[in-house]
Order: sequence, then structure tokens, then C-alpha cells
Amino acid sequence: MQGVGVGVPGELIIYGHGVAQGYVCDPARTAAAFLPAPGGLRCYRTGDHVRWLPDGRLDFIGRLDDQIKVRGFRVELGPIQAALQSIEAVRESAVLVVSAGQQRRIVAFITLAAPTENENEQCNAIKQHLLRILPSYAVPGKFNILKRLPRNKHGKIDRGSLLQHELHSKQEVNNTQEMSDIERRVARCWNQIFDTHANRRDNFVEMGGHSLSLTRLTGLLRNEFNIHIPLHGLWTRPTIEQQAAYIVILQGSPRALPAPAPIPRLNRNNFHH
Repeated sequence: MQGVGVGVPGELIIYGHGVAQGYVCDPARTAAAFLPAPGGLRCYRTGDHVRWLPDGRLDFIGRLDDQIKVRGFRVELGPIQAALQSIEAVRESAVLVVSAGQQRRIVAFITLAAPTENENEQCNAIKQHLLRILPSYAVPGKFNILKRLPRNKHGKIDRGSLLQHELHSKQEVNNTQEMSDIERRVARCWNQIFDTHANRRDNFVEMGGHSLSLTRLTGLLRNEFNIHIPLHGLWTRPTIEQQAAYIVILQGSPRALPAPAPIPRLNRNNFHH
């Protein structure tokens, strides 16, 4: 290892007493990432590509590997693709990260070893298999079945073409599926949470939603429709289409309750020590 000067890109290495001893039960990764350092200490190769700025700050350029961050978790695409290739029904695969505003999601492109009459059922079977061998956050949120994967002039998978295919297919869905009035009102609440336009069949969790943002969505929908909406009911219906249908059912129920009144804020200036 050799240090670099200001403005010169290099890998960020962490060194000192706070560095861990390695990865639990993973000697191969430990040997690659944790290196001996002077004084009996260890240093850690982060894989982050950075450079010093003149004011002493670090400028993050990117990753030296294919590790990315999705919904707060660090994910490597290589193991995901390897898991896909281990499935007998998959002939070829490629995995990409697609960004929409500030949100990211993992998208898989696959070709099948044999034709299938029900692609949705096949995709679901592949997803269930991956859920058994990968963390849930590493499982692709969408699967595209293609007849063949595009190749560049060097014979490698053309990931740029795959990305364009995903963006084009999403645009087609947007143009062909009109929202109802209830769905549009639900979508407006979604758009206050996500920095991107949400479509009727987008999945709340796959777009980056979590328990805190779901709580906020519940409040927005209660105010929008002036009806009590159970949080768990929204969690089990993760798309705009499903949530709109759920709200219609609640509105038609004789036991429907109005949205609870907001708790007023206390004026701290009225209290004296």
C-alpha cells in the first residue's frame, strides 16, 4: 500500500484500534479485506474509491467493486447473479440496480432453460427460491424474462441495453394503465414520500418504503380520505392499486370510523422552570 496526494483517487483504508478482527465465519473475505498494520493492528480495505480535497474532506467517487446500497443495506450484485445461475430453470441472468429519484431497486433479467406458459408463476418460483438462500433485501424486486440477453460487440452482456429495456417497459406500463380517482389520490400521498412518480402497481417496500415511511403514509391517507385506516391493512397491501381498493372497502363499511383528530402541539413558551 502507498499513500496518494491531494486530488489523487485511491482506495479508502481504515486503520487503528477500532478496526474489527474480520468477518464472522468467513476467512476468505477476512483475508482479502483485513490486512496487518504496524503495531500489531489491522487495517480494513473499504472498497470505497475516494480522493482528498484541498480542505481536508474526502470526496466519494464510487466503489471499486459492484457493491451498492439499497434501502440502507450494502449489497453485492455478484452473489445475487450467482444465486440466479444456480437455479435449474435459469439459463442466463444479469442483475442491475435501477434508480428512480432517490430510490434504488434491484432488477433481474433472465432467460429460461425451457419455455413456460406462465411467466409470472415462473418468476414467483424463482423469487421464492432466492428468498431461501439470500437476505430479503438482496432479492430482486422485479424479474424480466427475455428470449436472450443483449450482447455488445465484445460478446459481453450489454447492461446499457438492459437498462434502456427496463426504462422503456416501465414507460409502456405508465402509458397503458390509467388510474382511478381513488388511485390518483393515493398516488399523490405516495409522491409526498418518494422523490419519484409512483405507478399503480409499484411496490411500496421495493421502492424503499419502511415502517417509518408507512406510518407517515397512513397519516397522509387518513387526512386525504378522512377515514381511519389501519396501518397493518396498508402493510399487507403494498401497491397503490391494492390500497385504493382497500380504502373503497373501508368507506363502504357501516363500521367505518373517521380519522382521529391530530394532537395539538404544546407551546413550550407557556411553561416556566
